[in-house]
Parts: sequence; structure tokens; C-alpha cells
Amino acid sequence: MSFALLRRAVLSALVLVSLLIALAIPAAPARAAGAGMIHGKVVDSVTLLPIQDVCVYLGIPGNFCLWKTAADGTFNIDLDAFLANDHGQWQNYFVKAGYVTAGTNVFTSNGGYVYGQDSLTPQAFPLVKQKVGPRSSCTDAGFADNPPALTSTVYLPNITRRLGGRNGFHTSFIIQNTGTVKTQLEVSFYKFTDGSCAERYVVLTVAPGTAPVLEYVALRVSVPKTKLPRTVSQPVSALRRHSVSSANIQETVFL
Repeated sequence: MSFALLRRAVLSALVLVSLLIALAIPAAPARAAGAGMIHGKVVDSVTLLPIQDVCVYLGIPGNFCLWKTAADGTFNIDLDAFLANDHGQWQNYFVKAGYVTAGTNVFTSNGGYVYGQDSLTPQAFPLVKQKVGPRSSCTDAGFADNPPALTSTVYLPNITRRLGGRNGFHTSFIIQNTGTVKTQLEVSFYKFTDGSCAERYVVLTVAPGTAPVLEYVALRVSVPKTKLPRTVSQPVSALRRHSVSSANIQETVFL
């Protein structure tokens, strides 16, 4: 047998073997249709502005945040990335510090889902801000049911007690309610050293036009602190008074 004939016979045998192997391997089933993407957006319920870095969950929030909203408040969840079945039912929850955790209705993804495509989700999901009411201590979160919101802030720097030693001065201060109804004050002392909250008090029912002297609060503090009075619903003005021996130096710091 010539070399050419031998080579032709070997090639024919290899082709036959390859064909038999191919016929022996079962065909792979056709891939099911993809579950697609979930597209949504999160905004502030009052301003309707987009909220960035909101944690988006599929189902009840857990320990790991896999998806976050972008600067324009949008998010995209690729259901195919974890081999989800099409026509699956889903529910999103949204978690962001300072906002009330909220979830959507259960919706169905048919090759994908876009917020607002049906009545189950709005085009832009509104997150509601938590109300922070007056807090009685540095550890009080102030998240009581329907608390009055803190609406006005006055910064008073260098509120001290015995600054300069035993015979040094202390700083009393006056906060006047310049509104028309009663209000409450939240008075916070912050350390000079690291800015952390040291003490916090609530002054209740400050009548319109009245200005309680809060010297008694400052005198209870044993180390120098800065101060942050906050008020509920009404505007206020502040007067800072330095007391050195018999001399009083008064300075209006905010109107």
C-alpha cells in the first residue's frame, strides 16, 4: 500500500471515530429565557431629589449590601448573575441612614422589570426621612413616635466653666424663643478635644418671647465644652455672656 493510500485510510478512520463520539454525546438543553434586569430609582419623599448610596435588597434586608443607588438615585439588579428563573416574584427593600426602611410590593420579572411599568411600584420610590426629636442625653436617638422635628440650630462657641483655672470665667447664655408658640430646646455640650458629645439636656415649654438663662446648665459641666442649642418649630436668638469676677461681657452670636 502506498503512503498516500495509508494516509487516506487513517484520516477516514479518524473522521469516523469523531463522528461516533459526537453522536454519543447528548445535546445540551436549550437555555431558558433570561430573568433580565430590575431597574429602579429612589428619591426623597419631600424634595423628590435622588438619594445616593441607598442599600437595595432583594427581600428582607440582611447583613450584606450587594446593590447601591448611584448619584442619580438609580439602581440595576442583574437577575441572571445568580441564575434566577424568569417569571420570578421579587420584592425590594431600601435602607439608608436617616431614612425609614421601606419595601415595595411584590412584583414579577418577565424578562426584566422597570419601576413604574405597572401599579405595583412607582417610577421613583420615595424614601421618608426619620424625624429626630429633642434628645435628653448623648445616647438618646430621639426617634420616638411622631416626635416634633428639630428645625432651628444655633452654634455657641467656647462655652466654658472656670476657663483659666479656679478663678477663671464661666459662660452663661440666653436663648430666646422669637416665635409665636411654645417650643423646646435641645442643649448639647461638645468637647474641645475631639468634638464628641459630652452632655445633653432638654429644656421644655419655652414660651414665646421668653429667654431662660441657661447658666445653670453650663455650671453643671465640669470640663470645657462647646454648645449646640436646637429648637423645635420656632426660631430663636442667642445671647452669650462671659462672666469674669464682677464684669459681664455680653455678645449677640446669632439672630
